[in-house]
Order: sequence, then structure tokens, then C-alpha cells
Amino acid sequence: MNISDCIQKDPHLRELVELFYDHQSEQEIYERTEEIRACLPSPLQQQFATSGRTLIESGSLRSLLETSLRVSRVAIVAALQGLKTPEDMFSYEQTSFTYFQSPQAHQTIKLSLPIQKSFRITALPREIAQLKKLKTLNLYDSRIAVLPLELFSLSNLETLDLYHNRICSLPEQIRYLSNLEVLNIAHNCLTTPPEGITDLAHLEYLNLSHNSLSSVPEEIRKIRSVNLNHNPLSP
Repeated sequence: MNISDCIQKDPHLRELVELFYDHQSEQEIYERTEEIRACLPSPLQQQFATSGRTLIESGSLRSLLETSLRVSRVAIVAALQGLKTPEDMFSYEQTSFTYFQSPQAHQTIKLSLPIQKSFRITALPREIAQLKKLKTLNLYDSRIAVLPLELFSLSNLETLDLYHNRICSLPEQIRYLSNLEVLNIAHNCLTTPPEGITDLAHLEYLNLSHNSLSSVPEEIRKIRSVNLNHNPLSP
């Protein structure tokens, strides 16, 4: 197995690379390749030490991330059409971009992923913003580390379930989900409460349990129903 194959098959490695590309400059990406190298099997660590920079610079890792996003688009289209998994992934891939523009997609009010445990997604495509009428989005038990900012343009969203993912932070743009009533982000890796949550006037239920929060603002504790269990909160 080569480095590209290893990264393609390991969701955690893909997420690391995705974080580097999405939030840092090229120079910062190079400086943090050690974190990726440490996650590789021992036989590949030396190879990555000498060729990792070339892989990143050439865009090879970007293409792996694009593969992950294509799979996610297929999964969403399959879910929207009521399928457990698409029988022909390649044919669905060809239509997945245009499907988000369809009347059926625009009328969708509920979307639940993963459609089955063997088909978990690791990234959410930006096309999710096309589902303008979406009220419920269930992304529980997936392998998502980063949410696209386009998600927070869904102003009709009332329920967002992010239970059991790999999310370590939420952007302050969450405040734009002005109709959000339920937010479940339990069993992730948050170290600080998401900024903007206190601006959600309609939020009635917030689950932040099983994270790594050491403190929580008093405004969050005043939410009608909030679960902060299993966090290392200061007394």
C-alpha cells in the first residue's frame, strides 16, 4: 500500500489533510505534515518524510479529498431519493451535482445521514446550501471534522444533529441559523463552546455532553434544556 492509498482508506488521515487545506496557508501545511506522518503505518512514515511535501504541493492529496466529497454527494442524493445505498455509485456521481438543482431537492425538509454505517461520510459538500427549505439535518454517527460555511446559510433549519462525529469547533456563523431549536453536538471533541450559540433566540435544546469543555458561559446554561454531562468543567 502506498501513501495515497493509505490516506484514501483512513478517514482520520483524510480529515487531517482536509483541515490543512481548508484553514491554512501552503507553508503552514508543509510545517504540519509531521502530524500526518505520525498517523501513517511505520513502513510509510519514512517515505512520507521524504515525499509528503511533494504530494501536497502536487495536489495529489487534494484529489483524494475531492473523492471523499464525491462520495458524500452520492450519499446525500441516495438519501434524498430514499435509497439505502446507490447500486451504481458512478452513475449517481455523474448526476449528483445537477440533482442539488432539482425541484425535488429544493423541496426537501428532512435529510438523515449516514444511510447505513458502512457508508459514513467524512465531509459535507457545499451543495448542501441548495436545500433551502431544509428543517431537519441529521448527521449523527458520521466522521465529519469540518462543516462547510455554506451549511449556515440554511436559515429554515430547526434541528441539527451532529452527534458522534469528529468536530472540534463550530464557526461563529452558526448564529445565522436563526430558526434553530435543537442542536445536538454530543460525543465530539469541542474544547470551547461554539461562539454565536447565545444569539440563537429559538434554541430550546442544546446537547454538549461528552466533549472536552472546561468552562461554559452562564448564558448557555440559561438555555431551556442544556446537557453538559461528561465534560471536565471547572467547579
